[in-house]
Amino acid sequence: MNPEKANTVRSIAWGYFFLYINFSLNNWSLLPAWFAWYKFGRAIGGLKETRPKLALLENFVPPLLIWSLLEWQQFFELPGWLGPVGVMLSLMELYFHFHLLTELSALASGPLAQRLLRCRTVSVVMLTAMTAIVALPISQTAIAALELPLLLAGFVVCLYIMISVFRLAGELEGTELES
Repeated sequence: MNPEKANTVRSIAWGYFFLYINFSLNNWSLLPAWFAWYKFGRAIGGLKETRPKLALLENFVPPLLIWSLLEWQQFFELPGWLGPVGVMLSLMELYFHFHLLTELSALASGPLAQRLLRCRTVSVVMLTAMTAIVALPISQTAIAALELPLLLAGFVVCLYIMISVFRLAGELEGTELES
């Protein structure tokens, strides 16, 4: 039983909520993604003693947090020349989630470890698809046609990851959540 570690893992689950779920009011995001990066950064600090390889992700958090802050603010349009920077940061995010979910799976036992590895794979596929759509020269019509399916898929991926990470927190606390 480790309630402190369980709370840290819960913080990661809530980070995924803020990262994937977006409620807006007049084009102003009420659940900003930068808050997810803040939560991820704090959680890495709390878990890196147990999983030292998580320290590799510490340097990823500040640029991803700053980028999401820039995207969150609605005061001006980001210049077009920043497009390649956005693609590079998307690749950093892809690696971040791959590594984070891999390390979380090492904290789990049995089927939950396998489920977290599936979360990792699903997350990588989803982020790759999103990055490809932004980076490749795809017509606006094609992007519009893909928008709703990708939004629905993102919501399902978010729920899958959150439920799995919350189950890990329950396992670490010594209380197994019902399936």
